[in-house]
Parts: sequence; structure tokens; C-alpha cells
Amino acid sequence: MGWPIRAADVRKELGYKPDQGDTDELDLYAGGAVERIERKIGKVTGQVVKIEATGPTDRVRLNQRVSEVTRITVDGISVNLALYELAAGGIVRGTFPPGALVVWAVAPLNDSSLVVLAARRLAALWWKQSKNGPHGQADAQDAAPVPMMGVGIPRVVQAMLDGLDDLPGIG
Repeated sequence: MGWPIRAADVRKELGYKPDQGDTDELDLYAGGAVERIERKIGKVTGQVVKIEATGPTDRVRLNQRVSEVTRITVDGISVNLALYELAAGGIVRGTFPPGALVVWAVAPLNDSSLVVLAARRLAALWWKQSKNGPHGQADAQDAAPVPMMGVGIPRVVQAMLDGLDDLPGIG
């Protein structure tokens, strides 16, 4: 899952030629960057999210931006979606009976150019750190080693994401 970026995007960010860098490995860094950003701002790729809870309750917090709820089950049995409402803040409201609740919902596609830029930058920073840091070999293009910076979100990427994690419970 590398959307919204792929190996070619990471190459552009690094200033690499089309044949430079292993495509599969660059795709892995791209996917990792998107996953890390999703932990910060919520799902960005339009995929289905599954949330588990326990009833009885009158609400289930999804902790994700969602565009629609597609299915709700209680102890494995589907319930009528018309009895439930998707409220602001990613909360499904209604009277949930006792039992194991599972809510399936669709996270909306986030095509913000800031998400794309942040993912490209994060993947490229991780690539440089891994390949050129104390344990890697610098190539002609990146002669200076990149200092070890951990796997968090660097400030430059964080600045791109500011304001995109405005849903309570995310970030």
C-alpha cells in the first residue's frame, strides 16, 4: 500500500534517475511513510476500516474520518444500518445491544497535495537515513551522511501535516 506515492515519487524527491534505487525497496519506504502519516492524521487511502467495541452502548467512536458506515454486526449478526447515525467526529450513534460490536466504514480518500508532499519527503528522509547514515554507504549523489533522526515525523513533515489531524482522537 504505497498510495498516494510510489517508488517513482520517492526517486523524484531524492533527485534520482529513473533507474536509480531498487524499485521494490523504494515502494516499501513509500508504503511505510504513508502508514506513518495515517497514524498521525487518519486513513488517507479510501480503504475500509474495521472498529471493534463492546455493547451495550449508545455510541461507538471510530477514531477515523469516515465517509459512510457500510456494515454493523453484533455477535456476528448484521443489524439494520437505518437504526444508526454517523455523527460528527467519527461517532456512530444508536442503541447498540449487548455483545461484540464490529463497525465497518469507509475512510474518505484524502487527495491533499500536502499529504503527498509529506509522504514523499518522509520516505526520502528515511531512505537517506537508512542508506547513507552511519550503517550505510553514501553514493556519489549523496556524499554526506544523514544524521540518525529516528523514525518519528521530522518537523518539516509535521509542518506539512499541521491541521490535517483535526479530528479528536487522531494524532
